[in-house]
Amino acid sequence: MFLFALTAGERQELRVALEAHVADLRADISHTERCVDLEELESRRALLEGVLRRLAGTTATSVEHGPDGAPFADLPDRTPGA
Repeated sequence: MFLFALTAGERQELRVALEAHVADLRADISHTERCVDLEELESRRALLEGVLRRLAGTTATSVEHGPDGAPFADLPDRTPGA
């Protein structure tokens, strides 16, 4: 497992990018006729929707734990003008 911390701004941008990609996948799915391609697209959509749900449950005050079990806090927001 690979863990890393994201700032609130980074999480928001990741959320926006993933939501746009999931919307594109939904459009691709609706226009796909080959079963193999459809299954792959639906699998990718489900995976990314799971990531989005996990991102939605993350707050700026959450604490994650690294591989050694030690907690590490979210990084301060480094977005320009913040």
